[in-house]
Amino acid sequence: ESLLSDLLCISVTAFLFIVAVSLTVAAHLRKKKVSQRPQFLLITLGLADLFVGCATTLICTYVIAEYAA
Repeated sequence: ESLLSDLLCISVTAFLFIVAVSLTVAAHLRKKKVSQRPQFLLITLGLADLFVGCATTLICTYVIAEYAA
């Protein structure tokens, strides 16, 4: 019971993280000076964070499905 609620909380947090990082990356891409190094690094960092959030969500979803079965 406790493991399931913990995983559900992590999944919701990861989903909100994905939404927040997506909005951040979109805001930086809208700027005209994307080719500058600091902007490029921020976009790359945002994409890496997005990948981590997606991986966390997928892993937690898989564990929840296996646990519930």
